[in-house]
Amino acid sequence: LLAGLWFAGTPWWGWLLAPVLLVLLLALPSLTVGALLFALARLFGVRRVKIVVGLLSVVLAVGVCLLAVSETTRFRLSGRLSEVVKVATSTQIAPEPRWAPTTWAGDALLGSGGKVPAARAWGSLLLLTSLTLGMGTLGVWLGAPLMAQGERLRDGDGTSRRGDSIGTLVRWLPLSTPVRTLIAKDLRYVVRDLTLLSQVGVPLILYVVPFVLAPEAARVGAGKQEIMGLAVFSVGFIAYMMCSILGLSSVGLEGRAFWLLKASPITARQIITAKWWTAFLPTTLITLLLCLIACLALGAEPWALLVALGAIPIGCGALCGIEVGLSGIFPRFIFENPAHRASVAALIWGFVAATSYALLALVPLVAMVFGIMGQHAVLAVGSGALFLLLSFCVGFFPLRLAAHRLETYAWES
Repeated sequence: LLAGLWFAGTPWWGWLLAPVLLVLLLALPSLTVGALLFALARLFGVRRVKIVVGLLSVVLAVGVCLLAVSETTRFRLSGRLSEVVKVATSTQIAPEPRWAPTTWAGDALLGSGGKVPAARAWGSLLLLTSLTLGMGTLGVWLGAPLMAQGERLRDGDGTSRRGDSIGTLVRWLPLSTPVRTLIAKDLRYVVRDLTLLSQVGVPLILYVVPFVLAPEAARVGAGKQEIMGLAVFSVGFIAYMMCSILGLSSVGLEGRAFWLLKASPITARQIITAKWWTAFLPTTLITLLLCLIACLALGAEPWALLVALGAIPIGCGALCGIEVGLSGIFPRFIFENPAHRASVAALIWGFVAATSYALLALVPLVAMVFGIMGQHAVLAVGSGALFLLLSFCVGFFPLRLAAHRLETYAWES
């Protein structure tokens, strides 16, 4: 900013105006967000503000991701990326949108040095000042009644309808009643925990990337297999992240209430089983749905669809076994904060073990695909059996070790 003012030949009163414009630009986003929050609180109720804000954040994140991917890919696929670099490194100034507050601030500064007409500069300064003061006034007008009533932004407390739907979901599981009850309790907790939901929702943004790339790739003659491979990779990455987040948080989710479970007539193996199902159910259902939509939308072969739909539950089961098992082997029940539910050892070994499994599992999966494409039945069946055996081993043994660890776990000092 200082260098720009110096090279623009700004007079002394322009230097005095620059801090004022900087303060206005810094205050405008905060005042706008505050006014929007109070408006949402008045429209949807104070208890639902965080849910609405979370949804809006996801929508904005998806929009930014789509814009960046589509524009970058459009120049790359059309061979015009060099033109973009040439324009960006040249002395030409690209036109800025007239509605942007940064444009108004720039016009006001340039007007002080005579670079733009005085009427345009003073008009821009007036617009920026009016908008900033208007957002602050709107926030005070909307928020004063809420603050006067003593209400505060807090999490929603859920509804019985949500609880009934979760209870219906786990009722069909072939498990004992205590285990099904624990699963329903954990799923209700996950649904109400906006921090955990936001962590799970962020990887879902990658799912839309292949659909954004597909039209441009088809226009330049790119193959359908590349886009389908990208879609499968996106679904696999989403499954990896969801298993890691839900699995590593599953045991520490109890906090100090874990000692109530220890004192109840339920075994550590049943607790670990319930935690595994809590991570496995949402991850598998969501990734199966995403995979099915991607395969049907992108025109995948029937055998590829069957392989993907068969590999997802097996892979999710193994990843959930790794993460839940390590969260039980290295437990942490001290903090109620969602950021401290998993110990450092569980985080490190969980990343190492899950990544190693994912890389090792790719070998038999790729071999099975080549076996099916080349009509080599022995290769396809053998690779599938190896993938199944590998997934069972890496998912089962950590759970057994975690059950033994929790069975003998003592009170933390």
